[in-house]
Parts: sequence; structure tokens; C-alpha cells
Amino acid sequence: MNKLLLYGSEGCPRCAVLRKKMEMSGIEFEETHDIDKLMELGFQQLPILSTGEAYLPFKEALEYIRHLEAK
Repeated sequence: MNKLLLYGSEGCPRCAVLRKKMEMSGIEFEETHDIDKLMELGFQQLPILSTGEAYLPFKEALEYIRHLEAK
């Protein structure tokens, strides 16, 4: 599995949901608050989960995490 990178911010409720879900499931990830990088990539909302192959917005990131939990 590629390394997961969560683009988020401290005050973002959706970021907290993804962070907590991955922590509780034992899914390894790193987190960055590099909003400038996200804007360069064309994203304007948080959170975004980078799988190394794709950038997933909140709903798609939840589905991806559920898929990992099912393994």
C-alpha cells in the first residue's frame, strides 16, 4: 500500500473525522497542513487524502478508508 497523506487543518471537522477513523483503524498516514500545495493541485476544499495514486475528497476518502478496514 502506498503511503497515505492527509491534507487538512486543525480546525476542520471533516479532517478530524478522517484522522480519527484512520487512527482507530490502525491505518498509517501522515498529515500536512500545506494548503498552498493543495491550491497548486486545484483543490479548494479540505480534507483531501492522497493515496499516492489519487487525491480523494472527503466522501471518496471515507469510502477508501472503509475499503481498507474491510481487508
